[in-house]
Amino acid sequence: MSGLEAFSAAVNIVSLIDISVKVFKRINEFRNDSIALPKALRPVKKELPVFIETLRLTKRARNAHQIEDNSWHALQPLIEECFEQINTVNDLVEKALPKQSDSGIIKSWKGLVSFRYDDEIKEAISVVRELQQTLTHQGVAAARNKSTLPPEPSRPSLVNLPYPRDEDFVERAALAEIISQTHRPDPISRLALVGTGGVGKSQIAIEYAYQTRKKSPDTWVFWVHAGSTTKLEEGYRAIARAVGLEDWEQKETDIFRAVYDWLSNERNGSWIMILDNADDLNVFTAPAPHRNTLAREEPLSESTGPQIRSFLPSSPTGSILITSRVKDVAFELTGSWKYLELDVMNEGEATQLLKRRLRGTHNEDEMLELVKILDCMPLAISQAAAYIGRLSPRVTVVSYSQMAKENITKLLEENAYEARRDPERSNSIVATLQISLQYVRQNEPSAARLLSLICLFDRQWIPDCLLEGKYGEQWEENKDQMTQSKVPDTSWWKRRKRRKRKVKKVEKQTPKRDFTQDWAVLNSFSFIKTNHTGDSFSMHRLIQLTIKRWNDSNGESMYWIERFILIVAKHYPEPGPQNWNYCEVLFPNAVQIEAYRPSNKEVRAYRAALMYRLAEHASSMRNGAMAERLSKNALDEVKIATGGMETALTLRYAELYGRTLRAVDKYDEAEPLCRNILELRTKILGPLHADTITSMGSLAAVLERRGKREESRAMYKQFAEANKATSGGDFMWTFGHHDRIAACLRREDYPGAEDILRDVYDVGKRTHGAWDDYAIMVTGTLAVVLKMQERYPEAEVLYRQLLTEKERVASRVDPVASSNLAEMLKRRGKNEEAEHLYRRAFQYYTDTDDVESEGALEAMADLGEMLAMRGAFDEAEDLSRHVLEKRRDTSDREIHRDPWVAHHTLAVILDRRRQFEEALEHYKAAYEGFVQVGGENYVDTRAYFKDLVEMKEKITSVSN
Repeated sequence: MSGLEAFSAAVNIVSLIDISVKVFKRINEFRNDSIALPKALRPVKKELPVFIETLRLTKRARNAHQIEDNSWHALQPLIEECFEQINTVNDLVEKALPKQSDSGIIKSWKGLVSFRYDDEIKEAISVVRELQQTLTHQGVAAARNKSTLPPEPSRPSLVNLPYPRDEDFVERAALAEIISQTHRPDPISRLALVGTGGVGKSQIAIEYAYQTRKKSPDTWVFWVHAGSTTKLEEGYRAIARAVGLEDWEQKETDIFRAVYDWLSNERNGSWIMILDNADDLNVFTAPAPHRNTLAREEPLSESTGPQIRSFLPSSPTGSILITSRVKDVAFELTGSWKYLELDVMNEGEATQLLKRRLRGTHNEDEMLELVKILDCMPLAISQAAAYIGRLSPRVTVVSYSQMAKENITKLLEENAYEARRDPERSNSIVATLQISLQYVRQNEPSAARLLSLICLFDRQWIPDCLLEGKYGEQWEENKDQMTQSKVPDTSWWKRRKRRKRKVKKVEKQTPKRDFTQDWAVLNSFSFIKTNHTGDSFSMHRLIQLTIKRWNDSNGESMYWIERFILIVAKHYPEPGPQNWNYCEVLFPNAVQIEAYRPSNKEVRAYRAALMYRLAEHASSMRNGAMAERLSKNALDEVKIATGGMETALTLRYAELYGRTLRAVDKYDEAEPLCRNILELRTKILGPLHADTITSMGSLAAVLERRGKREESRAMYKQFAEANKATSGGDFMWTFGHHDRIAACLRREDYPGAEDILRDVYDVGKRTHGAWDDYAIMVTGTLAVVLKMQERYPEAEVLYRQLLTEKERVASRVDPVASSNLAEMLKRRGKNEEAEHLYRRAFQYYTDTDDVESEGALEAMADLGEMLAMRGAFDEAEDLSRHVLEKRRDTSDREIHRDPWVAHHTLAVILDRRRQFEEALEHYKAAYEGFVQVGGENYVDTRAYFKDLVEMKEKITSVSN
């Protein structure tokens, strides 16, 4: 008898048992009715229980190999005929038996006409008796008592894993950790692998299954899909079948209890169970299906009993690996928060995966750029590789990268085939993430609102102060500020049309949600990551883009964009030394408004004002390109709001735009703008208004840079006269002074710059008295001018004042002021105090986790130089090489002094070690760098040139 025939026969007898049980159940349920069971069906009720038991005993005997193949094959025609007859009886039962919903007349009528089915039922009973007699009298049913060898026990195998092994799998640290915890002598009982959709949880679990099977052939490996109660039960039945449990295919079998008992029995050996896609806790908290037997003559039912999760065994010989998107589910199933959190791949792993998926030869740099665009998300990388492979050679890695930059969400919505994913789940990373979004939206609407807001921020650092209390339905900054945009209801069913019904109106209030509760939901689904202090968050780029797309598809984008703008506009302060740190923290999030175009006029006005403040801060950070872009956008927005240029507000925005154009050397564009501003301010505000005077100074500076010397001098004269006329002979600080000082510094006219600064400095002392933004700005500029003239004692006094006042205002260490003072002390030979201040500055950057910022690298370079001066060469070398490594690929490295300081420090160290040739290269780099930074006459440039010459002479003398 072939394997296929044996399987077919087994299916036939199982089907016969199922249909027989169904008929008996239907007849047995009728006993509660007031009308007697029709006479034709009474023999069926009497015969079926014995027949069903005989069939079950026969099946068990066959499974135990106690029935020979020839005998079993001979029974098949009779089994098939019996199956047809029982099916006929089932149809007649439906016709003859009244239903509970039938009227009394119908019930009586069915009882009267049931006699017409007597012949058909008698024929069916005859076939049933014939099969039963055959099974009994020919010794088939009695074969269970036959003395035979016991069946060979099932051998451990890989059970129910529907996916082939991935030849392109890239090893990840999580896999090694899982193996170490489950393959040790005392294996962990339960372990969860948690991460958002698409990070590769199931792929790691599949590889883990195959590796376990290879390393431990005596270990059972069971794969159970945990996406629903039905799939979970199917997985348990597959286990029961594989290990040889009786009646595994019977619906009446308490399969969860049977498998639990087998797994809990240590004599059955070692095993691993993988619960894949355990995302819904309701699957495990549902009562386990428990079905009653026929012997009790009760209907089959689902009884409320133990939860399904109580049938996840804890055994010293077994381990359960759980993959889930939800941290809370992982905790509930393992009883521990010590789960393995799987993040996206690192760049090396991601590039390796793309390379393996693509096949062929591809440029490493091009692949690296693509995986960065895809945020190193494994499923997104597989999608991209499938897309490129399908459309190659018309689509390449480079062209796909370009398309992804333009519209990544559209590309990643494609459902590319993936052999090792659940076929019921989309292979699109966008669709995969939307499954979790849909769940949160339906079950945690308050958390969904938080998610809709948080996705609009910068994805790297989102402070909680911009979120807490800002996303609820009752939130308002000010009713006059709020947009008229209306957010749609958060559940689709609230929007569907319904028939009107007269019902009693009940006031229902939505319970208030705590921010921490909503945060916990987003954190559990791995939508966000939280810093170690718990007050700021980050988000993967693809998750952010998917949520934005989700908002758009639900018609909510504009509502949340306008709310975001109002929130940031309220919290972003006026730029200035006292607010600099706060501005720096909020800047990356606030600048996101560039990408959002609100439709509400009032919100657009707030957006323009915010962009103005952002442009001012960008300018103070010396980010000229960004300041120019922001100020232009702000000006364009306010011109639309005010109807043109001829308002004081618009001209103030235009003045800022003009300053940013000058900062990026766009004087040809700045000149007509500055002329227009001066003309309009003179007309609207008058020739002696402070803003008009500022415009004079700005235009004078632009004319000077454009080589229009005569006109520039005339404008400076006009500026000075107007300034004196409005201040009673005293100078008043304006951006005109700023431009004049800048012009002096460009000409290296330090005395001229000092004269202007002294005038302003003295007026400031008389006018303002206390230290404020004005005094700090002027003092800092004057200190720089004194330093450039090598008047270090005077500069030291001012730098000490600056350090004291800036730290008093900010209430924290000021690393820039510390470094500036340290430089003066170094030049004056006060090396010990200078080193202390450099270390203090560097420690600040370390404490704030900002060790790769511009200021941190400068502090490192200067500290390295100080250490080399006192002979601490090893530490000095480490710091200097770190600076050079970080600056190696920086496009604007020539404007920074720290790489050239680092080169000089290394040159000194190599010189002391008598590695003259290498030292010469570093001396040369340091000198050439400082020529670019400070010019040939700068004090450090001259010193480095001297060292370079001496090094060349030393090499010459050694050679001779």
